[in-house]
Amino acid sequence: MFLVTIIPGKPGRHVNHTVRKLVEQLLLFWKGVFYSCTARYPLGRTVFAVLIPVVCDTEAAIMIAGFAAHNHTYFCRRCLLPINDIHNLNPESWGMRDSIKHRELAFESKDASPARRDAIYKAHGVRWTELLELPYWDPILFTVIDDMHLGYLGLFETHLRKIWGINHEKKGGDGLEPMPEAKKLSKASLRQLLNEIRGNLPILRNVLMAENKASLWYICFMLNLRTGLRNKQQLVEQILQWVSFQLYELPTLYDD
Repeated sequence: MFLVTIIPGKPGRHVNHTVRKLVEQLLLFWKGVFYSCTARYPLGRTVFAVLIPVVCDTEAAIMIAGFAAHNHTYFCRRCLLPINDIHNLNPESWGMRDSIKHRELAFESKDASPARRDAIYKAHGVRWTELLELPYWDPILFTVIDDMHLGYLGLFETHLRKIWGINHEKKGGDGLEPMPEAKKLSKASLRQLLNEIRGNLPILRNVLMAENKASLWYICFMLNLRTGLRNKQQLVEQILQWVSFQLYELPTLYDD
């Protein structure tokens, strides 16, 4: 292991000029560098070297490996699951990134105008990185998000306490917090919502988007749909998907 350089301050996206110096050296070793004398080979030896993993946190991966920010539509460095569908836990339905396509887009971005470069980033979540000058380097397979920052940034704590609902102050058992009871809607509000869903009108999406998040959350809760979603749009998409397959199985939520 050896130290190549230290980038002062917060480099943001402007790290390529520094990475380029490293890439220039690695390209030489990709072809082979002859040392006239080494400790084990007094008559000299040709040395080959490659860069395989780039181990970093998510923010560094954005800068050095050319990926999009964590809140971009295509936030993942391995797949093309849109962030609005982040609750989709079926990996077989995720479209995976393609290294050849990624490389083509990155090289196009390199030579593009600022407007075109921004368009590529917005549409595909791809930026140019000097590491792609290495013909063997695969940004999708070789970018490794390290787990040190999971503790340092408090992500483990968030996952345990917020997502799993574990409370360390509870004695014994598994320490799970009881799930909060869903706040029921009034009969009038519920009846109106159910009638709108049963009607399955072409404007149902607009009708649901006009509802408040609490009402949509309650409908999802009673239909056994996922409730831990980011925004109203995701709740609406779940309800619409349910309607398209199970409209006639709409349960009776209240007894009249």
